[in-house]
Amino acid sequence: MEDYINVLEDILNVIMKEMSEMEENGNRLSEIEKLREIEEYRNVLEDGLDDLLLNAIIEFEKTQECKKKEFKEECQKEENKRENKKRKEDDDDRKNKKIKKKKL
Repeated sequence: MEDYINVLEDILNVIMKEMSEMEENGNRLSEIEKLREIEEYRNVLEDGLDDLLLNAIIEFEKTQECKKKEFKEECQKEENKRENKKRKEDDDDRKNKKIKKKKL
């Protein structure tokens, strides 16, 4: 009978040891799964940040292009004003010369 109890205790110890190992493995697996989830979230956030940075760069480049275009247009307007003013002055000079010639 005592042998029977010892065998049962040994079997119970083996079962308890196996269950303990299974629980440890389960804990490790759940920790690994949590780490994988954290890594996935990190990757999603990094991808999101990459998209935000890319969009910000694209928007900045568009803004710079618009500013360059506006600056060129302003420069062209100023150049046209100068040319028109010079042309008007030249025309006025010619008219004044004609008027002086007629008077003489």
